[in-house]
Amino acid sequence: MACDPNTLLQDAACIQRCLTPGQYPLAMLSALCQIASFSGPWLPLAGGTLTGQLTVSHSGAVSTDWVRQAADTQGVSLQMSKRGQVGDVNGVVLANTGLFQLRAFGWNGAAFASAGRIQVSVDPSADFSGLNSGSFVRFQAVIPGTTVETEFARFNSTGLSLFGTQVVGPRNTGWTTFTGASTKLAGAFDTGTVTTPQLASVVKAMLDAMITHGLLGA
Repeated sequence: MACDPNTLLQDAACIQRCLTPGQYPLAMLSALCQIASFSGPWLPLAGGTLTGQLTVSHSGAVSTDWVRQAADTQGVSLQMSKRGQVGDVNGVVLANTGLFQLRAFGWNGAAFASAGRIQVSVDPSADFSGLNSGSFVRFQAVIPGTTVETEFARFNSTGLSLFGTQVVGPRNTGWTTFTGASTKLAGAFDTGTVTTPQLASVVKAMLDAMITHGLLGA
């Protein structure tokens, strides 16, 4: 009875039934060579493609390591690609659609529950295309006392938003600092008696701080 080489590594009964001790090493070599193009629960050899879901699991205390040894500055790269829509495998990715995410789960005593994610998505303004590759990155976490992921930070072309409210945007230009003294001792002044030079020194200190931080610039 012939064995299917695509399922040979999963079929222990077939190995025992069909192969002699002399045939076994050759069969293993043949099966390993086919893993490079085999769409199944095995990691492909270099140049191959793995389809479907990949789960990496172990019970040790040491995490899985990714090592890159190359003469460049890129470091370890984990590249994920997405294309298509429902019913159209070659369609463009729609606006506001996720492209890639790293998601964390924790055991709650009964099942694994989501604890948060980092996600790269297509910008809501337009579908992903040759003329528009706009995207944004968002961070989601579960607020203590709840079980639902909440977006707490988003980076896009307009700046940084926290809990849905933009807090930092592109640098506002056209500013130059004052000359003269500056002070941050605003609490030492009384609004009813503060002088113009004193108030100006506080405004200069605030302007200097915002220019140093990069929110304002020339």
